[in-house]
Amino acid sequence: MQSTAKVTLTGKVEKFKLIARDALRMALIAPRLTKVASIETEIKDNTTGKADLSHNIAVLTYELSKLDTAHPNYATTKADTEEAIKEFSEHLTCFDTQDKDLKELLAEQKDSIAKIESGETKVSLDLLNDLVAKMIEADALESVKG
Repeated sequence: MQSTAKVTLTGKVEKFKLIARDALRMALIAPRLTKVASIETEIKDNTTGKADLSHNIAVLTYELSKLDTAHPNYATTKADTEEAIKEFSEHLTCFDTQDKDLKELLAEQKDSIAKIESGETKVSLDLLNDLVAKMIEADALESVKG
């Protein structure tokens, strides 16, 4: 009789450990998922910014090609437009660099999540034992109530 109780209790503790380990993994994953969502939003905003900037460059390039050479402010307008195109092109390069960096960060976060899910990244043994102890205590209190 006593050996059956020990096996059952041991099995119950093992189930608690599995549940606790998964809970601790979820606690490690949750902030990373938040970071992933944030990075994905930044990438989306970056893509929108690049599209807007590309559109502005196209508009300025078109306006430059249609600029009236007989206009009294032709030289000034041409220089200003060319300067704006140059600045927008430099900003476009910055967007590309930022996009590359964001994609690397995203890959790192997803890799980190995969390692936690696979068990390659270990949870804290102290936190695991504390959580299991709390679960055992909660189970004992629940069995007294029932």
